Amino acid sequence: RVYTSLRRARELFSYPDRVTALYLRTAPGADPDAVKRSVARIAGPDFRVRTRAELQASFHAVMKAEKWGIFFISLLVLFVAAFSIAGALAMLITDKRRDIATLRALGAPLPLVRSLFRTEGWLIAGTGAVCGALLGIALCLVQQHFGLIEIPADTFLTKSYPVALRWTDLPAVAGAVVLVTACVTQCTVRSMLPNENVTRP
Repeated sequence: RVYTSLRRARELFSYPDRVTALYLRTAPGADPDAVKRSVARIAGPDFRVRTRAELQASFHAVMKAEKWGIFFISLLVLFVAAFSIAGALAMLITDKRRDIATLRALGAPLPLVRSLFRTEGWLIAGTGAVCGALLGIALCLVQQHFGLIEIPADTFLTKSYPVALRWTDLPAVAGAVVLVTACVTQCTVRSMLPNENVTRP
C-alpha cells in the first residue's frame, strides 16, 4: 500500500479528471447498512457502494475464525479445570460418609443426598465462572479503551491488539460452563454415591 497525493495518483494511473473511489466517514453510532442504502439510492446503479466490513471481508473472516479457535481452546481448558471440581466433590463426599449415613438413617432419600452435593458443585463452578467473567470483561474493556497489549509490528494500522466486547458472546460462554458443570457434577455424584452401599460409614 502506497500513500501519495491526488495529483500524483492521477498522473500514475492516467486519470486526469476522475477518481476511482470516494470514502465517507459516518458519525459515531451510525448504522453502516442504513448509510449504505441511502448512499446507493442517491448514487444510482452505476456506482458500487460497500461498507468497511465488506471492503475488509477477508480480515473479518480471519478474526472470526480466530475468535472461534480461542473459544474452543478455552473450552478445552474448561474441561481440564472441571477435574478440579470433580476432585473437590469426591473428597467432600468421602469426608462426609458418616454424615451421609446419618441422613440416610433419618430417612433422607438418595436423590436428596445427591442433590446436596450437586448444589455444592454448582456453587464451586458458579463462583469461579462469575469471578472469571468479571475479570475477563474488565481486561477486555481496559484493552479496548487503553490498548495495553501492543502488536510488535509497524505494518498495521493500529498499534494495540484490537478487542471489542460483545455482550452477545456471553450466553455462549455461560452455556458452555453450564453444560460442562452439569456433566461433571452429575457423573461425580453418581459414581461416588451409587444405589447400593451408600449408607456405609
